[in-house]
Amino acid sequence: MDTPNLDRLAREGTRFERAITPSPICAPARVSILTGHYIHRHGCTTNPAAPANRIRPGVTSFDQKLHKAGYATRYCGRWHAPPALLDAYDPAPIMDDSEYYRAYLARVLPPAPKPRPGQFINPYSGWPYDPDPMDYAYRTEQRPHEPPVPMPGKLYGRDSVPAAHTISAMTADETIVALNDLHNVPFSITCSLLHPHPPLYIARPYCDEVKAADLGISETFDDSREDSIYRDFDRALDQVERAHIRLIMARYYAAVKEVDHHVGRILAAIDRLQLRDRTLVIFTADHGEMLGDHGLGQKFVFYDGSVRVPLILRLPGRIPRGVIVEPVNLIDLYATISDYLGIQFPSRDGRSLREQIQENKSSPGDFIVSQFEERHIMIQDREWKYVWSIHPNDVDMLFHLEPDPNELNNLLGRSPRRAKYLQPARRWNQKLLEWMEQTSHPWKDRVSRTEIR
Repeated sequence: MDTPNLDRLAREGTRFERAITPSPICAPARVSILTGHYIHRHGCTTNPAAPANRIRPGVTSFDQKLHKAGYATRYCGRWHAPPALLDAYDPAPIMDDSEYYRAYLARVLPPAPKPRPGQFINPYSGWPYDPDPMDYAYRTEQRPHEPPVPMPGKLYGRDSVPAAHTISAMTADETIVALNDLHNVPFSITCSLLHPHPPLYIARPYCDEVKAADLGISETFDDSREDSIYRDFDRALDQVERAHIRLIMARYYAAVKEVDHHVGRILAAIDRLQLRDRTLVIFTADHGEMLGDHGLGQKFVFYDGSVRVPLILRLPGRIPRGVIVEPVNLIDLYATISDYLGIQFPSRDGRSLREQIQENKSSPGDFIVSQFEERHIMIQDREWKYVWSIHPNDVDMLFHLEPDPNELNNLLGRSPRRAKYLQPARRWNQKLLEWMEQTSHPWKDRVSRTEIR
């Protein structure tokens, strides 16, 4: 897929091939990025915890520290984190992006047209969209003979909102306004784009750029997950989604095309304002998307498609052009921002990536930890991945990533090679226990009492 603006950013900075989210779900990952803490240390471990303001006392974000240091701080787009971190910003970020977006459309466009036969209403915009066959509204209202759809949220279609006024376009516009407003003072501006996160109602011009028939299905699409903690996972694709997996992928990649377009607009504004050589640009995401990998959709799991995310850093003259292949954790961004800006932040769980960026090397023994709610935890390096579940009837999972990059062969559970790999499994289990001791993780005693499964 052609993404010229992201490709340019990657060429001009350092790209991380194996950046891992601290949690494959939105709010916990976002709070970890903002604060530099693992999710059990900042306290926002689930999405519902964000609006409920569940965050440990004294936990602060890098923007709160920069604001106190004299930086102008602006947050554009979706917030999706606890309100306790909002006081760095004026104006405050939007908490209900749907309501805010509808008000924006009412200001800039005439009233939405009435839906034609076969169209539905986009709940974000209030405008009609043409549903795809796997769309939740289409399936529940038009095709009641199908098996029940297990949950809302699987939303796909061609949106009728003009491309210049999509929710992503609005957020990019506001980011460019912030650059214009703040370019003469030290600033920290976040552009938080909704897409390619669902709902995937995508403006027609971007849909036209990606053809479903041109896309190939994942090599792991037919994985039975027989020896996996995700064997009966509720985000498995159903029959309709499996039949239309290429169209699901096409809508996702169309959303990526739109993101690329707006990244280009923002980079052009940075160039126009002569900020390029003195602005640290970071591009990343809170989690990945399965898109049919292992027969699954959405996020939530510790397969590579869900936990690996894009990460690019650019600061001309200070960050060299290059590619880092060793895994890094997004919690490291907090300390990395502190290091490059020369402003001391309180010590957190992450570490600065500056030495690794400058010398393109990793430290011996480096590993990454990621956790999903109160269910599963993962520890990995470039060669191995070990996943432990809090549920007693689950298996452990161990993948040898060099010969098995697609993570199809769990070497534990009922694997015929289990006995051969018990020793590396115990080694990774011990590393996990040591990390839990260092970070005061509440599961430490449960892990130490559990045999390798």
